[in-house]
Amino acid sequence: MVGGLSLAGVAAVALTFSGPKAPPEYRSPVDVAPAAADVPSPVTSSAAAPTPTPTPAPAADDAAAASGTVAVVLGDGLSATPAKDASFACAAVVRRGWQCRSFAAAGSGYLSRGDDGTYLDQLARAGSLEDVGLVVVSGGGVDRTASADAARGAAERLVARAVYTFPAATIVLVPPFDTGTGAGPGGTAIRDVLRGEADGREVRFADPAGWFRDVPAVLADDGRSLTARAASVAAQRLSAVVPPAADAAG
Repeated sequence: MVGGLSLAGVAAVALTFSGPKAPPEYRSPVDVAPAAADVPSPVTSSAAAPTPTPTPAPAADDAAAASGTVAVVLGDGLSATPAKDASFACAAVVRRGWQCRSFAAAGSGYLSRGDDGTYLDQLARAGSLEDVGLVVVSGGGVDRTASADAARGAAERLVARAVYTFPAATIVLVPPFDTGTGAGPGGTAIRDVLRGEADGREVRFADPAGWFRDVPAVLADDGRSLTARAASVAAQRLSAVVPPAADAAG
């Protein structure tokens, strides 16, 4: 295994990214390097005053970044409602002491572009962030109607890119939820890939099967967001898989 990713998965990524066959350990820096212009760089403090004065305590967000306790969330509409920073995914990581930076968007998936690109696009924007210690990839139910082969390849590429982009971070993979609409070949393939990649401390699998067994309704009336009860349950279950931020800070 390489960073929680099977050698076969890395080899497949190398072929996809770089054309001719390359050694299994190869990952193309040209393809995986994020565009720094996509996300503004963190604002740095101004130069110190010439007279010696006590250094002010850092703001909460700066303190989190300085200690490597920033969490990135990639996800679909269920992972971005009612708002990105108020979703069940952010609630779960905040509960474990992380500072949440969500890039989730309605309609996004491993293959689906949605309102704001695919998960790979979200990851490219997140790649310019510094001191990221956790990456949560959640959902992808919009891809359930895709073919199994297409979904499988897209999921493998996303996991490989996430491992490359944030090699020191723990990655938590959450497959599409069962909301009663049927898994479909794409959703089943994604679940199988994510379960197989989660083999080690750095890559974890949060299986949502059974999360909503006692929840009367999973989807809200709009059919595109979780009910308050379902979101609360999802946050609680996901937080059990997320490592505490103190582990990264320590």
